[in-house]
Amino acid sequence: MEKEIASDAAEPYGERLLSCREMMYRIAFGVLQSEEDASDAVQNAFCSLLTQGAGREKLEKAKPKLFRWYVCQTAKNAAVDLYRKRQREADRFSGAEEEDPCPDGGGDPAGRLIRRERKAALRRAVNGLPEKTRAVMIRVLVLGEKESDVAASLGISCQAVSARLKRGKELLAARMQQEEDQ
Repeated sequence: MEKEIASDAAEPYGERLLSCREMMYRIAFGVLQSEEDASDAVQNAFCSLLTQGAGREKLEKAKPKLFRWYVCQTAKNAAVDLYRKRQREADRFSGAEEEDPCPDGGGDPAGRLIRRERKAALRRAVNGLPEKTRAVMIRVLVLGEKESDVAASLGISCQAVSARLKRGKELLAARMQQEEDQ
């Protein structure tokens, strides 16, 4: 193990990390299948690698092969963590739908059927929204995040978040109305 840690590379740690950026991105993209999410995962991996305590000292002295392996593992773990976070968000959204958005259906079998059909219509309508609009709506309306926090994390203005919410609500209402008319 000591032989693997000893390195003849005099390249600074930050430069070594940057040289692995493309490889980290390819790994993250392979897990997430999304350019934005892959970039986020690489950024999370960089933060993790740059803020390590005692482990960083050993990593700085590691041979290139061990260094690249560790960086790849960190990128993969960051991507898997982000994937799991997205899944939890989706599960929370699904759970919110199960809270019965249509209380007028009653407890009888016909009422349960109506509720089930309305839930399915709501799911289709939400899934049909543009990705950026859907993400903002879920984060603000379902997960309860503040508009300002969503704006900051997405790198857009609060007005843009408000506009996406307004447009999303309009689209959702129109799609639900189309479902009712059919």
